[in-house]
Amino acid sequence: MTFRHLLPFVFLLTAVMPAAGQDQDTSSYTLGSDRFSAGAIVSTDGQTGLDDVFLTGATVELDTAIDGDAFLLGSTVTVSAPVAGDVYGAGAIVDVNAPVAGDLTVMGQTIRLTAPVTGDVRLAGQRITLDAPIAGNALLAGEEVILNSIITGDVTVGAESLTYGPEARIDGVLTLSDRDDIVPEAVSTRVTITESRFEPKPDLGFAAFLLSVVIRAAIVAGIIMAANVTLPRQFATWEMRIVDNPERALGDGFLTMAMLIGAMLLLAITLIGLVAMPVFVVLIGFGWIMGYIFGGYGVAALIWDRLKQPLPQTVWGAGMMGAAGAAVMMLLAKIPYVGWLVVVLVVLTGIGAVMSARMDRLRGRG
Repeated sequence: MTFRHLLPFVFLLTAVMPAAGQDQDTSSYTLGSDRFSAGAIVSTDGQTGLDDVFLTGATVELDTAIDGDAFLLGSTVTVSAPVAGDVYGAGAIVDVNAPVAGDLTVMGQTIRLTAPVTGDVRLAGQRITLDAPIAGNALLAGEEVILNSIITGDVTVGAESLTYGPEARIDGVLTLSDRDDIVPEAVSTRVTITESRFEPKPDLGFAAFLLSVVIRAAIVAGIIMAANVTLPRQFATWEMRIVDNPERALGDGFLTMAMLIGAMLLLAITLIGLVAMPVFVVLIGFGWIMGYIFGGYGVAALIWDRLKQPLPQTVWGAGMMGAAGAAVMMLLAKIPYVGWLVVVLVVLTGIGAVMSARMDRLRGRG
């Protein structure tokens, strides 16, 4: 089985590069002991006493110790200070250079672990290097995995290339998928080989893909026209937020989803809050759908504007732009390796555009 289609993710690079070039200020918001930040270069700025942190940008660095969990998304992500909870990260390059007391879950192109992890480790990347001990279990999926540390728990590896360094040792059970190579006794004497249960997805062909594009474009066009008729002023505001400042819309979208998910997690620890959980799930799902629709529309409008063409002034024109946006989204999803990520970024941009007025009031600018 190949993992090539699962692994390399170039996070936020193309989306936030304009912000980096313009030295865009970082957007930050603190709720209690939780910190939410988005921008070109993002860190915790030496702030202490933080619980959970949500950081996204071209360059992201967690540089102060935190008492809770870390959610990190960027092109280059670095954990250089201890984390008392769990770490969830994604990026083109992810370096974990400080201890993690909880679990570590990371997706990226290149992942390097040089500090101990007390909990479980779940990594998916093109190249994964483990140079620090892991006290829990490990799940590793990559094209190239280099194991050079002690892992106390069980380990499951799916890799095209698996290399054992001089410090490699697995105390638990080592499970490999469809491999017939010999595992050194110094590494593990408890090895299990499993057969892959994955089957290739059937290719329905170009005609089926084209039909799905037409159907989705028609649905999105109808929703866009309805929104333009019922909320003309708000619709114009959403459109211009993406066209004029897509970087700000992306940051607002990330902050919106981070606060919703953070609030849902906080409610989950209280019995009373459990009653409101379905509401937050519905809000997140609805927001994701709206972000997909208006994000696609905004990207199409942005491209049209950059071509020096006038934006649509009629309901029908907006519908056609929405249809084009739906087609663009489906084509973006077909980009090898990073297509799904680009779609996620566009969705967050759409969410940020819809929430722009409320986020401005939250910052005290409205």
